[in-house]
Amino acid sequence: MTRGLAVGLLGLSLFGAEPVRQRAQATTTELVSFAPGGTIRLNGSTDCVSVEGWDRPDVEITVTRSKPGLYRAKERERIAHDLEGVLVKAELRSDKELVISTKFPRHEGLFFAALPPKTRVGVDMEYRIRVPRDSHVSIHHKDGDVLITEVSGEIEATS
Repeated sequence: MTRGLAVGLLGLSLFGAEPVRQRAQATTTELVSFAPGGTIRLNGSTDCVSVEGWDRPDVEITVTRSKPGLYRAKERERIAHDLEGVLVKAELRSDKELVISTKFPRHEGLFFAALPPKTRVGVDMEYRIRVPRDSHVSIHHKDGDVLITEVSGEIEATS
């Protein structure tokens, strides 16, 4: 009976050896001290943006970049490294103004010649931004969804 069990387990490992495939993604979080009542500008964002007011004198920016599809571990690591090339930068311009901008890497090669020089190719973006409740929020969004909750300051959003 032990021999039959061993052969059965060996057979399962041979046929079930396909590595687990998962989505490739890279997530970053940045915390910036910021006075309540200031203006927060978000420029060049795409896909899904969520801005939430909170009771802290900080802006927390969490960005998840992902590539659609399921990948093996080595592919995921390589793709996650490439996704980090999509830069989301927070720049404090003054005590009362914070600018968050998104920059996509340049793509080179014959296939990309017809695209604008900085185009996102196959990258899904998700922004979760927490701001002081009474902040003024100005969003210049390229495409996708924008959700703003618990913010009592002036809101300007264009897409």
